[in-house]
Amino acid sequence: MDRIIISIFVENNPGVLARVVLLFSQRVYNIESLTVSATDKDDISRITICTKPSKTRATIDQIIKQIKKLIEVKEILLIEGDNALSRDLALIRFSLEKSNLDDINNIINKFDAKIIHLSKESIMLEIAGNPSHIDECLEEAKKYNISEVCRTGIAAIEKSATIFIK
Repeated sequence: MDRIIISIFVENNPGVLARVVLLFSQRVYNIESLTVSATDKDDISRITICTKPSKTRATIDQIIKQIKKLIEVKEILLIEGDNALSRDLALIRFSLEKSNLDDINNIINKFDAKIIHLSKESIMLEIAGNPSHIDECLEEAKKYNISEVCRTGIAAIEKSATIFIK
């Protein structure tokens, strides 16, 4: 099991995110990625938390039980391993030098990246895909004068899910 994704549908109220994240912190469980977004319902938000199973399954089960107790939580989806259809987005800025243009062009072609900004000093790429695709691109891009990286966090939809309803 390489990652666990928990999607939590909550009432769109101030402080809900802080209470959810606190439950992870209290159990010393690291959050690898955190995304919060609106849903098709104006009063409901989706919190997507990605974590690596660094502790026992019982710890995750305990966190889910505690999350379920929060009044604003409407539904929890536990998405494990290959059950997730997930995407991540990264923006990568390279310092532009004639010596690295061919290498950057190879990254664009190999990882299906898009040029979103070009100036005399730098080139900025956008790459979207599953998290391992982004990781692989960033690992290869490290060789070519990256000056800045910004990553969004994982958005995921389950193929099928274990659903915990309050």
